[in-house]
Amino acid sequence: MASPMPALARQLYSDEEDDSAWLFDILESIGANDDYRKTIQRESIKQEILRTFGEIFTCYYMRGTVEDEPNVIDIMKCDKRIPVIEDISKSEGFSLLIVRELDTPAGYVKLHLVYNTVPCTSTDWLLLSSIGMHKCFKIDKFERIVLFDFVMEPSRRHSFSRPNNKPAVKYEKYYGVNMDTVISYQCKTWPTIANEWLSRQRLHGWPSSDMIQELNSLGFFVVRKGHPFSSDIYLEWRICLSLQEQKLMFNLTDVQHKCYIVLKMLNRDVINLDCITTYHWKTCLFCVIEESNSNVWEK
Repeated sequence: MASPMPALARQLYSDEEDDSAWLFDILESIGANDDYRKTIQRESIKQEILRTFGEIFTCYYMRGTVEDEPNVIDIMKCDKRIPVIEDISKSEGFSLLIVRELDTPAGYVKLHLVYNTVPCTSTDWLLLSSIGMHKCFKIDKFERIVLFDFVMEPSRRHSFSRPNNKPAVKYEKYYGVNMDTVISYQCKTWPTIANEWLSRQRLHGWPSSDMIQELNSLGFFVVRKGHPFSSDIYLEWRICLSLQEQKLMFNLTDVQHKCYIVLKMLNRDVINLDCITTYHWKTCLFCVIEESNSNVWEK
């Protein structure tokens, strides 16, 4: 007598397929579809151009409308007046040199002020004070002058003060939407601490070699956020690869994007823990896509 298990397994698999197709169609009908996503992406690019025009900051729409959250906008404002560098020989005028110590948490750095390839130390503090930049810097335990807060005019500094150690300033119900604004500085090269990501073996070709080269060319941001358990929490800045994340999100297929929407819904309505964010789920999704055959991502 044949075992009923294969037939039962086929039935369960068929039911899962039906549920998946049903959920796909539901998400499609409520607007989580390719056409709407591309429209929102084009609108985000237009807004970036308009918000940057005539400003000292370059603006990037990083999340929210890009990911089908029309009532949430995340904006990255990048101050490019002082460049961030990893190679001190590239310094021209004032620059911010990436420095790390043995106990610096992964993904975090300090920004050491240098001038024309010369590191600024405590002996330069009086000179820094004379030009009015001292309020944005502190002297660390190695006598280095490191960036503590944003270099900006006093009238705007109060809105972005550092004490709460949060990178974003929140504006609730700003013209009907919730808006998070993050100020950053940018390094034009790929972070050396993440070189393994560029060269590791990928069995399924995602991201493609062309995409990896493009992501490599985007550099990275540093945002005002110290590691919560660090002794230098208020002197640290966090490496941020938001442009790369945005490019990868744009590169998702329709099915992959719908999976991301479902993960966000589960996180918000079922898991609902402060310690788990949509950023964690996005990172998990990227890892699963990288390690999965493309034929998995079908309706």
